[in-house]
Amino acid sequence: MVRFEGRVVTLAQLRPLLVQVGREGRELYFQPHPDTSYQCVDRVLRVVKRSGVGKLGFIGNEQYSADAPEKPR
Repeated sequence: MVRFEGRVVTLAQLRPLLVQVGREGRELYFQPHPDTSYQCVDRVLRVVKRSGVGKLGFIGNEQYSADAPEKPR
């Protein structure tokens, strides 16, 4: 299942939505569910790449930043 701005879309429906995001110069934020297969994430990222989106952020990656607070052990 792929969601775009809160609604479920197919990959075919996703592409024109992302083309518009790219035209507008907006940043796309991507957050795959932790249980999502690599193949599914890869398919979505291919659609993103082909759509012309220039700015892509991964939600959750901030936990791996050098500035992130240390996790308790």
